Amino acid sequence: MGRAATPSLGINGLGRRISRVVEIAITTTIAWLFGLASAALLVYLAIGLYTGDRLFASPLAMLDANDAGHPWGLSFTGMQGAYIAVGMAAGVMAALGMSMMFNGSLRKLGLMALIFWSGMWAVDAVMVVSLGWAAGGWTGDKRLLMIAGGLVVVFGCMVHRAWRVWRVRVSV
Repeated sequence: MGRAATPSLGINGLGRRISRVVEIAITTTIAWLFGLASAALLVYLAIGLYTGDRLFASPLAMLDANDAGHPWGLSFTGMQGAYIAVGMAAGVMAALGMSMMFNGSLRKLGLMALIFWSGMWAVDAVMVVSLGWAAGGWTGDKRLLMIAGGLVVVFGCMVHRAWRVWRVRVSV
């Protein structure tokens, strides 16, 4: 029985590790930017609901005030909606922090919460876009179509980030 030579880290191994670090850095930056932006937007909407400036608020309906669509999970009404929006903003901030933890199970919980959060935004955006799709093509605001595409890309980044850092062992 012979022994195979242990592969050296070399250029190929070093390049692979550098590319993984760059992938994780990019997707982590996207995760934090999306998390912070969505939390800030929810707090902004909650302030409008709390002060009574708005009776209904949804981040995906901000482009078109006449939009009657109520996206699942991202529609808020009245004072109770303001509290729910602030709770969601706090939840996404907690999930961002948990996704960076040294403890593997808490990190996995944070990663799963971020996948759910970005997935909810992406599904809601696709649902809103589907309402504006006619037989000939897109008839609504092009900005909404671009936002929906961006949210689907963000969801993909969240899944990729979770896939990359799911089994990372951190030693302190």
